[in-house]
Amino acid sequence: MSCGRLELLDREPGSDLAMKRMKRMKRMNYFGRVLICLLLVGAGHRIAVAEDKEEGVLLPGKGYIEKQGGVQYWVHLPVGYQASEKRWPLILFLHGGGESGTDLEQVKKHGIPREIEQGRQLPAIVLAPQNADPSQLWDDVLLASFLEAQLEVLRVDDSRIYLTGLSRGGYGAVRLAVQNPRRFAAVAVMAGGGAVTYMPWCKETPFWFFHGEADRGVPLSESRRLVDALRELGAEVKWTSYPGVGHDCWTQAFSDDRLYDWLFSHRLRD
Repeated sequence: MSCGRLELLDREPGSDLAMKRMKRMKRMNYFGRVLICLLLVGAGHRIAVAEDKEEGVLLPGKGYIEKQGGVQYWVHLPVGYQASEKRWPLILFLHGGGESGTDLEQVKKHGIPREIEQGRQLPAIVLAPQNADPSQLWDDVLLASFLEAQLEVLRVDDSRIYLTGLSRGGYGAVRLAVQNPRRFAAVAVMAGGGAVTYMPWCKETPFWFFHGEADRGVPLSESRRLVDALRELGAEVKWTSYPGVGHDCWTQAFSDDRLYDWLFSHRLRD
């Protein structure tokens, strides 16, 4: 394990080698660079999280979810995370189809990871997993397991967990919100869509949809019909369309401070 980086975990939970590694890690001196590397072993989950002196940057990691395989991801720890026992908001970001695969660097191309790479400081933990199969949609069961495992090792305010995604990740965000209606305080979807039939399941969740009016990849109607359905249900929903903009509406959306202000203004209601 290199200093200041996350170990990539590729062994199944409970193996002898895994236990020896854990003991070895306790004895290692990271010379002040890595403060803690926490391993969650149990309930079929194995996740590595680094609490590094480098806050406000993206750090790589990999987790093992039993019967579902590994998940590569970026994690961003906000500035001040280590200074107190405060629990922080968390944003789960789902990338588009073009960033799927095994090259984790691709996830930085768009959205929140790109914003962080360009210097944006967010007062929140950010998790940006990678969809390993370019030919498959996001697996909502795997994502839910991944998120729950991370919540065991990160200091997160459970009432302030947010979800956002673009393109294929926008579809993934809608599906994940539908399947987990009491998990997310607010959801932002860029150039995405979903099944109108199931929107009543998450009518208590605030949504903000973004779409380019000239989008030829995902028709504007894919977002619009979800907006109309949620409004008919009396849900809290915002709608932003960009005249003359094609599929990439997310560059404008994620660069707008108002998006983050809107997300952070929401908490789960009791």
